[in-house]
Amino acid sequence: MRLTLIPKIILTVIIFVVVSMTVIIIFNVTYDVNDYNEDLDEKMNMLSTNISDNISYFVLVGDKTHIDRISESALLQKDIISCRVTDKFGKEMFSKKNNISGPARTVTAEISAELTEKGEEHDDLL
Repeated sequence: MRLTLIPKIILTVIIFVVVSMTVIIIFNVTYDVNDYNEDLDEKMNMLSTNISDNISYFVLVGDKTHIDRISESALLQKDIISCRVTDKFGKEMFSKKNNISGPARTVTAEISAELTEKGEEHDDLL
């Protein structure tokens, strides 16, 4: 069966439109996934830094009650799968997981503090 010129043109246009739409959809999905991953990375880095800033004193003095409270509040975020707090020797001070499955990334933030003598500290304030 031979196709005349009009059906060939219509078929060519339909194929062009389908291929174009497929390319546009693939580009949009890829862009949205990358954008979502960047936002999620930024959020996780900000959250881990915020937690480490808020929890640093309590880790240094070993106040488990406040460590648990602050860490539990991190687990209330919908994208958080687990939270773990350890001291510099690797001793676990808090560890808990949510019942969320799926792909995950580990984000860490270190707490560092310097010990200063009281005399030096007061001299800097004057």
